[in-house]
Amino acid sequence: MDPIYAPLPLQAHLQQIRVVELQPGQWDDRIDCRLTVTSLEVKPEFEALSYVWGSTIDSEPIVLNGHEIKVSASLTSALRHVRSTEQPRVMWADAISINQNSIQERNEQVALMKDIYLQCGRVLVWLGDVPGGEVQAGERDVRCVWLTDRQNRIDSDVVAHEEDMARTAAYERALKTHYSLPLALRYTKPIDFVMGAYCLINLLAQNKHVTSKEIPIFSESRGRGKIIKALNNIMKAAWWDRQWVVQELVLPQEVILYCGKYAAPWGMFAQAAKTYDLHRRLPCCASHHAEIPRDERAYMEEFARKVNDLDDLRQIWRQTSESRNTDETSLLGLLWKFRNRKSTDDRDKVFALLSLTKNWGKQSQISAEYHWTPEMTYRTVVEKLIAVDESLRVLMSHTEKKRLKTLPSWVPDWTYSPRKYELERLQRIPLYNASNGVKPSVRFLGDKFLALNGVFCGEVTAAENVMGYSDSVKCQQAFQSWQKRAMEDPSLSGRYGTETARMDAYWRTICMDTVQHIDHSNIQAGGEADEASVSSRERTYRRAPVDYVDRCKAQWMGEHSATGLNEAPDDTGYNLVTVDYAIVSATMGCRLFVTSTGMTAPKDWNEG
Repeated sequence: MDPIYAPLPLQAHLQQIRVVELQPGQWDDRIDCRLTVTSLEVKPEFEALSYVWGSTIDSEPIVLNGHEIKVSASLTSALRHVRSTEQPRVMWADAISINQNSIQERNEQVALMKDIYLQCGRVLVWLGDVPGGEVQAGERDVRCVWLTDRQNRIDSDVVAHEEDMARTAAYERALKTHYSLPLALRYTKPIDFVMGAYCLINLLAQNKHVTSKEIPIFSESRGRGKIIKALNNIMKAAWWDRQWVVQELVLPQEVILYCGKYAAPWGMFAQAAKTYDLHRRLPCCASHHAEIPRDERAYMEEFARKVNDLDDLRQIWRQTSESRNTDETSLLGLLWKFRNRKSTDDRDKVFALLSLTKNWGKQSQISAEYHWTPEMTYRTVVEKLIAVDESLRVLMSHTEKKRLKTLPSWVPDWTYSPRKYELERLQRIPLYNASNGVKPSVRFLGDKFLALNGVFCGEVTAAENVMGYSDSVKCQQAFQSWQKRAMEDPSLSGRYGTETARMDAYWRTICMDTVQHIDHSNIQAGGEADEASVSSRERTYRRAPVDYVDRCKAQWMGEHSATGLNEAPDDTGYNLVTVDYAIVSATMGCRLFVTSTGMTAPKDWNEG
């Protein structure tokens, strides 16, 4: 009998959970915890711990209800960093609160996770240590806690805390002093560049311009580079790429990020990311931002992307009702958006998103079932999504296999990370209506086969090379062969008639008959408008207009006049950049094919 969990059984119908009472202690004291049972129905006060499980090989002992047990070094470190020196801290930590040896209990507790994270007072995120930001021996009971946060912790302006402002001002003075000293004396005034990264985040959260005037640490290029590199080290923590953390960040009212000796509210990070994303493209800051070295800009953009990916869903999820079916809060939309994230258990690529799914249509919700194999889980998801959507959209995602080689061809392997622009391609699906609203006729024949009614469109008679963009020469050769095929294939002549019609069909094919539309309300004259500068929130697609090809010629070719290519948006809102991006995102990893009836595919398609 299990000496820890057997005396503390859980009754799922009462919404019971186990909470950990982390006893106070000094830094070097052993981790001592008490495990008790409570019910979510009584609205208990507790926090929740979010962390990366890490390797079980590097385990460390803690005391739980008087028994010594081994837990991962990551969990031990998290508990040590959030532990108070004065009073107990009550929290829910999955590795301890759930009996991991009981499949039934794991199933039942995963079903409660939505309520756990909605009800907890806050989530404590442990990112891990970062080079230069570790707790040192002489400061083990000293924390650097940032307090600048959004007013309502969800979506509002931040309130800059006076302690943070004083800390930032002191750091700016110290940085200036450090670099004013001769190289041989700088060791006397050492600089903590991780502190600088937090000062940078704090200033950006206050809606400061991306200039050296409003962010003085930008005026010292040597320090700026090391500060931005420290920011990148924070963002390289494995936590940012895990599947489970999506719900752990989206659901709770309050989130605190712990990294080494630093702690900061999620709102400070989120507001900083949004401010940076906006100001770097506005006339006020675009030219200053362009002066920052490319690698440093890339680090800043990665910071904004990772934070915004999570915070955007955090805002959308809270603004969407349970009955409203949107792609952002549908299971299929979530699977597509977060497909590149990692999980130790392949089944968790699905189970970790169930709490965030808001609309199941007329179908019953999927529950986590850890007695299922990953193959069974992924197959069940396809069956459920077809029933919920009453469409075959799930079959349009990438079906290449990574680890689960035995999956049927029609079941996506969610462990596989598709090409860069896969999500942008999938987001254009609602623009089409080839079925004219006809519901699919679907039959599942055993575990391996899916039977569908179809329409014969033709036989593939020719397939060109797969398009890639890593080699510019091969890319140009591919486009050359594609266009040659489109203009010279005899089957196309019969279908499209004139050369002009074939050219029109070709250009519409390589952009999926769509053009990218950018919301220019935040990209004013003088601001950047390149691919990297445009956030996903401002990038949408629409079907190409009737005169699309003629406009492309005017935009791209322009008779190669002395003024060069026209990069300004025309009255349709698209330009050289948006058209090119639509083509790149549509063609990467695909091949052009021609059918016996002249229709002009995934790279796996071949003749016949």
